[in-house]
Amino acid sequence: MDKSGGNCSDVRVGFSGVAESAFRDDGVEDAIRGQALNDDTIAAASAKSAEGRSVLSDYFVSEEYRRAMAQVYAKRALTQLS
Repeated sequence: MDKSGGNCSDVRVGFSGVAESAFRDDGVEDAIRGQALNDDTIAAASAKSAEGRSVLSDYFVSEEYRRAMAQVYAKRALTQLS
């Protein structure tokens, strides 16, 4: 991520262990591109984690849990960058 002028540009967000293969999350990237990283934009962007994706579910971890953890990890990562 590049923060030029206080706003995010050239943003890349990726996940692994959520779907069948690793992927870049366009929803999160689009939500923060051109925005300042603050609590509101971080919350809105992390809520879009894995949106529209087919998320893995198995005997050990449900789809709902993986989706929730994607949101938690996105929020943590964006907060670290802010």
